[in-house]
Amino acid sequence: MSETIYSGETPGGAQYRITATHGASGLVLELEVPGRLKPTYTVGNIANGRLQFRGGELQLRPEAIEPLAAAISAAQAAHAARPEVQAAGLRQQREDLFLRIVGCRDEIRARKDRAWERGDERRGVVDDPGWASKLAEAEAALAEFDQQHPEVLAEIKAERTRRAEEAMWR
Repeated sequence: MSETIYSGETPGGAQYRITATHGASGLVLELEVPGRLKPTYTVGNIANGRLQFRGGELQLRPEAIEPLAAAISAAQAAHAARPEVQAAGLRQQREDLFLRIVGCRDEIRARKDRAWERGDERRGVVDDPGWASKLAEAEAALAEFDQQHPEVLAEIKAERTRRAEEAMWR
């Protein structure tokens, strides 16, 4: 769903409008300038009184800069407040915590492999308590996250179950 978040006029008198579309891949801000060959452009940022977009820039009237920046900020805040965006953010946080655990386990495994190749099994840097404590911290952080956000873990489990059932019938 697209919504117009700002309409204005350039110092030269050309009309333009900025629309916001909340999509699955994120918020898309587009500039529409009637009479241009390409009807829409993806908006970049505002700098030196110009609205930058893919393909060029548009001179803004000085009185339009702050209201346009506020409209863009409001659209970004509204997008960030959407439940599906917040859920995706929580899911990404959980994935980051999980990847910390994977990284610690990979490092411990690599240290053991290197020690075995040296003939120095289970001694020296292999038993470095630093990596064991990093792993324990990462596991505790994930457990705490799962306790605070059980809906994220439930969603992941439901998705795994759905995928397993789909694979069973292929």
